[in-house]
Amino acid sequence: MRFKPFSAGLAVAVATVVLVAAPVASAHAAPSCTWGVTSFDLPAGLSTFDVSAADGDYIAGMAQDPDGNMYPVLWRGGSATVLETSGGSGGYISVVNADGMAAGGILGRGPVLWSERAAIDLATPAGAVGVVVRGITDAGQIIGNAVFSEEEMWSHGIVWSVDSPGEYRDLGAGSGSLELMDVDDDGTMVAVTSNHEASHPNRTTTALKGTATNGFSPLPRREETTGSSVGQVAGEYALGSVSVPREDGTEESSRILWHNDTFTTLPSDFDATSVNKDGAVSGFLDGEGGVWRAGSFSALPTYRPGIIVLPLIIKDDGVVVGTAISDPAAEGGRHVPVLWTCS
Repeated sequence: MRFKPFSAGLAVAVATVVLVAAPVASAHAAPSCTWGVTSFDLPAGLSTFDVSAADGDYIAGMAQDPDGNMYPVLWRGGSATVLETSGGSGGYISVVNADGMAAGGILGRGPVLWSERAAIDLATPAGAVGVVVRGITDAGQIIGNAVFSEEEMWSHGIVWSVDSPGEYRDLGAGSGSLELMDVDDDGTMVAVTSNHEASHPNRTTTALKGTATNGFSPLPRREETTGSSVGQVAGEYALGSVSVPREDGTEESSRILWHNDTFTTLPSDFDATSVNKDGAVSGFLDGEGGVWRAGSFSALPTYRPGIIVLPLIIKDDGVVVGTAISDPAAEGGRHVPVLWTCS
């Protein structure tokens, strides 16, 4: 199972399935973990590294050298491997599975799958102006999106296999545009569909859950909400957001944790980044990194004073993977990968 950070903010307006939600949860409870923290040094010649995905023993992301050149880097334990970017001008890893199969992109070349260190091109639909990878399963299913208009950002959901990267399945455009956001190891996907381009004043956006074979259904939401978005799925859980109208006519985003057909509104001051199959959620509470579980927030330690920590991914085994800014005073900071383990 691959994990990657969730990014909210896609919801605009929608009306579909409506259920009664669980009460708004509180994150202000006593910590339940004693956390151990491990940081890793960067390979020679690289100045910073940002985590994008983690699974099993692997951590993946993008590193940069002092000149700003981009490198896809795959960590296993404390050892880092820089992957091939031939035919392009740098690259990045978006997702990884438990076997270390990584996928992402090479600048100037397009979406790729890495097997060992070698890059293999993923087939792209004719007419697409951009293709992104969003998920990979341990069985080798890869999902992503193909954009067919730079101005309107119309998107089709795309599915590949590591066994046949030169072929793809186009899942279409949903109600106008379809973005596949994540896939679980059993093939369950979450997606977002919209009926207008991003700039349209009457755009409606719906969070979906389903499979490539059986199709998608809307995730439930409260009646008064006007939009929904989803970014990650892990077993029975999905992490996303809804748009809630204000009295002044504007909207605010509220983070949602779905559990099958029910959902919980996460605390307004908790910025969620990832969920695992036990429903534990990594994120930030009042700017402090930690893990929220059933109303309890456990803060993550830094490995020395003055370090800024960014918990981005919580795996099924409870290990949190993220980034530490080890030199906040430097331009852009110096980012290094960090693991937190609960005991």
